[in-house]
Amino acid sequence: MENRRAGLRRWRTRIGLAMLVVIALFLRAYSEPKQTVPTAPAWSFWGATVYPVIGDLGGAPVSIPSPYARLAEYEGDPAIGQAAVGDATPRTWTSKLRSVAFDLRFPDMKGLDDDLAGEEAETTVWTTNWMRVLLNAGSRYFGSDFLEANVESLADPEKRKYVYRLLPDLEFGLFAYAPVGVDESRRQLTNLGSADASDLNIYVHRDGRGHVATYIECSNVHHQAARCAQEFDLSPDMEAAVSISYRKDLLVHWRAIQDSVRHTVLGFRADPPSN
Repeated sequence: MENRRAGLRRWRTRIGLAMLVVIALFLRAYSEPKQTVPTAPAWSFWGATVYPVIGDLGGAPVSIPSPYARLAEYEGDPAIGQAAVGDATPRTWTSKLRSVAFDLRFPDMKGLDDDLAGEEAETTVWTTNWMRVLLNAGSRYFGSDFLEANVESLADPEKRKYVYRLLPDLEFGLFAYAPVGVDESRRQLTNLGSADASDLNIYVHRDGRGHVATYIECSNVHHQAARCAQEFDLSPDMEAAVSISYRKDLLVHWRAIQDSVRHTVLGFRADPPSN
C-alpha cells in the first residue's frame, strides 16, 4: 500500500511538471533531413516535419506524426532543466519513449500544426475546444492500478486537504465526489487570484468488472475557463497512462473524448521495417 501511495505522489508531481512543459508548445521545433533524429538538450521539440517520432511507447512500436508529438521525451534524456551530456542519441524503433505531449482539437481530434496555429491562437481560455494530452510510459508509468490508487486516496486524509463525500446522483454517467468544508467564496470569479487549488470535484467511471476506467478532477472555480484533468490507462494495448486537460464545459463529452484520444494514440502503432 505504501508503494502505491508513493507512486501516486510521484505520478501527480510529474504530471504537474510535464503539463507545465506542454504550455511551452510555442517553442519552435528543429529537425534535420536525416534518417535518425538527435534529441534536444532536455526535450525533443517537434514541429512541422516530414520525419515522424519513432520509438517504443509502452511496449508498442510507434510512428507519431509531428502534430501529435510536439514534445517527446525518451528514456535517458536529461531531466527537465538539465543540460545534455555527451553526443545526441540516434532514435530507432526500440528507443523507449517515456513522455509524449500534444494538443488536440475537440471534436475532430486534429493535432495542432502550422496550418491550425493561427486558429488556435485566436481562441481564448473561456471558449477553446483545444485539449492538452500527455502520455506517460516507461519510467513514468506506475502500473495499471494508478486509477484505483487515485480513488483510494479520497479516503486518505494524508493525501487530501478535504474529506470527500459521494454524491447521490450520477453526473454525465459518472460517480461524483465533492469536497466537504470548502470556503465557497473562493470559488467566485472575483476571487480568482485566491482560488483554492484543492477544491476539486472528482468524477469516476467503473467498467463492467467494477474497475476504475476513468478518473477526472475538475476545478470548482465558477468561470468558463475552469479546467478538468481526465486520466485513463491504455493497457493492455500499451503500458501507458493518458492525461487530458480541457475546459470544464467539455466534461459532458468525457466518454467521446476518452474514446477518441484512445483511438488516436493507438493509431500511432506501426510495423517497423524488416531491414
